[in-house]
Amino acid sequence: MQDVIGYFEYVTDVVKERDWQVYETKIALSIFASKNIVMHRDLKRDSWPETAKPDSNPTLSKLLNGGFNKAWEAPYRQSHHIDSLIDPFESWQIDDADSSQLLAIQHVRNGYDLIIQGPPGTGKSQTITNIIAQAVGDGKSILFVAQKETALNVVKGKLDNAGLGHLCLELHRDKTKRATFLDGIQKALEYSQRIPLEQLSADNQNLNIEKLELLRDYLNTYSYALNSSIEGEEITIF
Repeated sequence: MQDVIGYFEYVTDVVKERDWQVYETKIALSIFASKNIVMHRDLKRDSWPETAKPDSNPTLSKLLNGGFNKAWEAPYRQSHHIDSLIDPFESWQIDDADSSQLLAIQHVRNGYDLIIQGPPGTGKSQTITNIIAQAVGDGKSILFVAQKETALNVVKGKLDNAGLGHLCLELHRDKTKRATFLDGIQKALEYSQRIPLEQLSADNQNLNIEKLELLRDYLNTYSYALNSSIEGEEITIF
């Protein structure tokens, strides 16, 4: 009994800074999903190899312990001419994106930690989809997790529509079966053998990108002319 009381006192001391309370004479009954036990065990430092402890990872260490206290100065802002930052030959976005979303993609690409927030319908899912596509184009791997399965399905659906569904592999899901998991790996291997990566930079692709670059520069020149101040005046043609 003494151990139980000591446990209550310990928990009370830990949560007091959060204005939480521990009721020693009350009990709550509920149904808890057993799958969350695995997540709980993952938080134990002893569950990991000595050379790969969670707190040795800079991002996880900030997330689980120290916090993201040091604010970083964004290298790019809304005032930047976004097209000057993006080389069409190195751009792998597969969905529409406005300037703020393109800036988010660039920040992620350059290794910055950030939070993308906004009300429903503002393009968070398509931004995440573009970030994944850009990372894959850059030869990187992505771990995408979400609390709700709907969020996973939306992004997966966008990747499927773009012909990139074979790149996705379900690693953790209640309904995932071993055969489905292995079949996903098999399809990815078959696809990579059928379409060599070097074909992505074939001559016809380069011509399309060069045409895109010319049209983009033409439109930017037109926009710049409309919004430039008339010589000797404080107004623009626009």
